[in-house]
This record gives sequence, structure tokens and C-alpha cells, in this order.
Amino acid sequence: MADVHAAFIQAIVEAPEDDGPRLVFADWLEDNGEPERAQYIRDHCSLGQLDPDSAAWRETFARIEATPWEARDRWFAEVMAVAESTWSHRGFVVKAAVKAAKLPRAIDRLFATAPITALKLTEVGAHMPGVAALPQLRRLRELDLTDAEPLSAEAVAALAASPYLGELRELSVCMKRGGPDAAVALARAESLGKLSKLDLSEMRVGDRGLIALARSDRLPNLSRLYLRSCRLTDKGVIGLASADGLPALEELMLACHWLHHESVRALALSHRWAGLTMLDLYFNRTLCHAGVAALAEAPQGRLRDLNLGATGLNRWAIAELVQVPTLATVERLHLSDNELGLAGVEALARHGDLPALRHLSLGDNGLNRQAAEVLASWAGLRQLESLALNANPIGDDGARALVESPHARGLRHLWLSGCGLTDEGAFALARWVAPLEALHASGNGLTERGKQALRDRFGRAAWL
Repeated sequence: MADVHAAFIQAIVEAPEDDGPRLVFADWLEDNGEPERAQYIRDHCSLGQLDPDSAAWRETFARIEATPWEARDRWFAEVMAVAESTWSHRGFVVKAAVKAAKLPRAIDRLFATAPITALKLTEVGAHMPGVAALPQLRRLRELDLTDAEPLSAEAVAALAASPYLGELRELSVCMKRGGPDAAVALARAESLGKLSKLDLSEMRVGDRGLIALARSDRLPNLSRLYLRSCRLTDKGVIGLASADGLPALEELMLACHWLHHESVRALALSHRWAGLTMLDLYFNRTLCHAGVAALAEAPQGRLRDLNLGATGLNRWAIAELVQVPTLATVERLHLSDNELGLAGVEALARHGDLPALRHLSLGDNGLNRQAAEVLASWAGLRQLESLALNANPIGDDGARALVESPHARGLRHLWLSGCGLTDEGAFALARWVAPLEALHASGNGLTERGKQALRDRFGRAAWL
């Protein structure tokens, strides 16, 4: 029995991306007295085939979450004996957090007991050269160094020089010092040709590091570059816009800086614009109206996700933004934490012909009951799948306006947290015919009676 069990695990380890061996193992487990683990594996495998917004996905996920931790600890005991923490996917541990000093001694055992393709290294210190020299790293698709302090530029350079990272697809690095030098080392790495995602958020990359990455000819498949709070200025972003490297770039996060409209204009008029599908400029409060004017110069491209939250936008900016040609393809528009107010929503309703829009975030914009009523009368609401109005004092009357709107009946996700609702608003929402799959209504003045009305109507979809 033990030999058969070990043979199944080996087959799963050798084909980490194939569900077939996992499902065969699940059948064997059920036939041999372990139906709970068999169901856990099947549910995990089916989860990836379901629409995350569907009731079937939620039911499957609920079954997985209900699996006792004692059972999981027993199933994954061999991995847990080595790892500090683990992450499961498709029924098995696929990611493990391990102290760098421990990895050279533990990696063979770790990789033999589970289909692990991702590692999170902690307490790297002076141990990176030993880690980088491990041939077993060829198995990795993801490496997480966001909790690796103390981490130095020299350690990142040692990692970048490893010849065993040729299969790596995702790399995340965060460090307090030496950020520009570390970014330069990554830009020069010879074995990161398959890397598709690089997340350097909260690392002090600086303009020098960004320009080195932008000019690199060794990252041909990098499509996602996340640079939240990386001490960038307009100089670095303008350099990125004009550089010839990173030809596959599609998603660009530049959140939490003090960028101005010059950065937006450089990107909008560059060769990169045609390839971008996501641009995140959240918390660049210096963009303001001028940033919108810069976006207006961009040709219509492929942009599907645009985050302009906390960028200092007001009612005049929104009136111009909704007429920008590039918004014709945008499916997700994030405008939270601005100063739109009632006049901004009126401008959206008056000018907002956004044919691709499916998800709209308007949280914390000073929207009142009248603003909610204007939204409820907006014909564009009928094409939305999700609407976020959290932290706006729309009150019960605003919630009722949405419920009564003939345009809001297709909404599937609604955020009304911190909107000044009472039980009266909850009772109105409970009468809604919209097929809501998620209603977020925490942080309101609801009594248990109001909460129960929402639970009775929406079940697990009500987040209170």
C-alpha cells in the first residue's frame, strides 16, 4: 500500500501541471478508505475550471474551506516538517515558505513529497549564493522574496547569476536598501528569459533601476511589471516609455508615487501604449486634471484595466475622462478616493458612453443620496457586472434608488460598505431582484435583524 501511494505521489510530482495523475490518485484514495481526501483533490481540481463568480465555484470553495485543518496537516505532514508555511492548489502543496539556510539540506525532500513549483524564501542573509547554486531550482516557476530580509543587492545579484532559473515565470522581490543595484542585476540576468511577471513593489528601484529594466534585452517575455511605491519619478517613467526593452509588456503598475502628467503623456504617445492592457496609477495625487488631458492624447489601444484612484480627480476631470478615446476598450475603471461628488457622477451619466465597461469603482468620492439616484438613472449601469460605492454616504434612500433602477438588474457584485445604511436600507436590498453573487455591506448601522434579512435573501453572498 505504501509503495503504491509513493508511486502516485511521484507521478504527480513529475507532472505538476497535469490534473490527470491527481484525479487518478483521488479515485485510488476513495477505493482505499480515504474519501475525504479524494473529494478535496477533486474539488481543488474542478475549482480552476469554474467561473470564479458562479454559485458552483462558491459551493466548491466552501467545501474546500470546510475541510478540517487536522486532516490537511496529516495529508501534508512531510512538507510541513520542512516548511514554515504552505499554499495548496489543485489538492496538493504547490508553494512552500522555507528559511534560506535550511533549503540546501531540505530541497530534495521537499520536492519529492509534493508538486512544489513555487518557493518563498525567508531570512536570506548571506545564504543566497548557496541557494542560487542549487540545480533543483530548475523546477521553480515562481520565487517569492518579499519576506526575505535581510536581503542585499549582492544577494539579488547572486540569484540573478544563477544558471538554474530558466523555467522561472514569476519573481517578487522586496528589500529596504540597494534597490537600484538589485534591479540592474535582474536586468542583466541571463537565465530569466521566460520570466513573465516581475513584482518589485516597495523595493527602492528608483529611476536608474527602472531604466535598466526598460532597456534590458534579456527579459523578452516579461508582460507584467509591478512597481508600487518604488521611489520613481517622471524621469524613470519617461525613460521606460522611450526604451526598446520589454517588448511583451502588457500590465504596468506605477502606484504610490508622485508622478505628473508628463509621465502619462510619455506613455500615451510611446510605442508601448498599443500593447498595454492594464495601467495602474493609483495614489499619484499629482496627476489631477492634467493627467486626464495627457490620456486624451493617447490613441485607442488595448487597455482593459485603468486605475486612476487617488489621483486628485474632480468633477471637471471626470467630464473629460469619460470622453477619452482610450476608454472605449476599458472594462475595469477604478476611480475611488477622488473628489467626484454629485457633479462628477452627473458628468459620468451625461457623457459616459463606455461600451466595454463592466466594473466601476467609485468608493470614497463624497457621493450622497442624489449621486446614487443619478447613477441609478444612468443607462450605462445596465452593462455593469460590479459597482463599488463603499465609503460614500448614500444612505438608505441611495440604496433604494439602486434597487428600484431598471438598469441595475444585471449587477452581480455590489460594494456598499460604510455607506450609512440602516435596517431600512437592508430590507430594501433584500427585495432586490438582481442576481447578486456578492454584496459587501459591512461598516453600516445594521442590527442583527437587518443582517438576517440580507442573509436570508443572498446567503453566503452577503458579506456583513
